[in-house]
Amino acid sequence: QRVGTARDISLLPLTENEYKPYKVWVDKNTQGNWTVYERQTNYTNLDFTKIVAGQNYGTGLCFIEGVGYFVADSEAQILYQYRLLENNQWTLYKTYEPNGALSTQNYGYTITHNDEFLVVSAPHDNPSSTNKSYVFIYKIVNDKNLPILVLEQVEDIQDFRAGTSMALSGDGNILYFNLINYGIVVPYQRDND
Repeated sequence: QRVGTARDISLLPLTENEYKPYKVWVDKNTQGNWTVYERQTNYTNLDFTKIVAGQNYGTGLCFIEGVGYFVADSEAQILYQYRLLENNQWTLYKTYEPNGALSTQNYGYTITHNDEFLVVSAPHDNPSSTNKSYVFIYKIVNDKNLPILVLEQVEDIQDFRAGTSMALSGDGNILYFNLINYGIVVPYQRDND
């Protein structure tokens, strides 16, 4: 592709080859000479293979350095943990499910984390005093030999569809999640004792 000035590069239309490196010829650079810029891609497809099939596979996901890649399937009610092997291939390492005694729905709808905690929501579609929404708080064990999550707390929220959106403060002291029925955000303060 060819443009008059480097400033015009941003106006180029996206092409089918947008995710491949390409060159742009510029008639006049800042010194008034022609030049060639080569664009490099920021991301490339790793051909991550979906090991399990579910209708809602990928409803929640995150990556934690040293621990792995987490993918939730809110229909199957499973959180999958993948690890990168030395041969640069992803493999299923562990699965997490809500406590069997809880009547959950949509486990894995939303995931948020910081360096210490990973939080998984299970907002109920028809909340009531018996159909509760849940928020699962896991401690991240970032051990080279055993990188896992340990369930530390389960918050049950009755009468509200809670946790369709969540955020965790960087220091992990405040967990925010929404109560969609009322259009509000609720902060939960961490007890550091």
